Amino acid sequence: MIRLLRLRRLVQVAVLLLLAALPWLNRDGFTGMKGSLFAFDFFGLPFADPLGAVQIGLSGIIPGWRLIAGALVVLAVALCLGRIFCSWFCPFGLLSELVHAIRGRRPQKPFKYGFWSRAVIALVGLALVPLLGFPLLNQLSLPGGLSLGFLTAAAPLSSKTIHTVLEHLLFFAVPFLPVITVLAVELVTGERLWCRWVCPQSVLLALMARLPVAPRLRRTLSRCTCKGEPACRRACSLGLDPRNPRSASPLECTNCGACVLACSRVHGGGPAALALGKKD
Repeated sequence: MIRLLRLRRLVQVAVLLLLAALPWLNRDGFTGMKGSLFAFDFFGLPFADPLGAVQIGLSGIIPGWRLIAGALVVLAVALCLGRIFCSWFCPFGLLSELVHAIRGRRPQKPFKYGFWSRAVIALVGLALVPLLGFPLLNQLSLPGGLSLGFLTAAAPLSSKTIHTVLEHLLFFAVPFLPVITVLAVELVTGERLWCRWVCPQSVLLALMARLPVAPRLRRTLSRCTCKGEPACRRACSLGLDPRNPRSASPLECTNCGACVLACSRVHGGGPAALALGKKD
């Protein structure tokens, strides 16, 4: 499990670095990978934000077939593997985890209604899309905004539009301000507020992960020997209680595996109370 978690961190860092470098590579003629986290092309295989595709349709525009195919690919991955986009590929998720680690772990209130908070935000946003005529919820996509910020940073500028060093800095910094602001708030509060309560892009992925196909936490509570606050709960950066199926349900859990590793360490490598598998 520890090797898997190290691989997860390596993938997270690689995705962030790739998104930062890719616009510059595209400028130099590389076209194998291109796009943002709203719509991405990986050597001909399309990936797209499913919520973004739904919004395009609701705004009165027929989505292109690649956008539809990309959204279906992402949903299929969530169906088969759970919300691994959140725990393996989301660049904001990596930054949020790092801020949480810097802040230090502290006891958190019991996790309740996180999915429903995100679902209400998504439903309200979708209801407003036909009225406004544009994908409103894309403005609440911090990973998408982060990838667009990297694209902006690589965009060639005209000297006629930007004149001073300060204007250059503002032009490049503005796309990153929402991410910086949220991370600052999370640093102060010590909680991953955005991923827990706000992120609307996770809603469709969570609904797919809830179907009985993806691996999820399996619990053998007769093996749980922890007293007080268990190691698995301390390990969860989202504040879930992995022993509680309602708290750490597929609607909330991202299958990151941190709690499973913590549990296995408590048991010294022997049979643990938690594991990731197909059945609960």
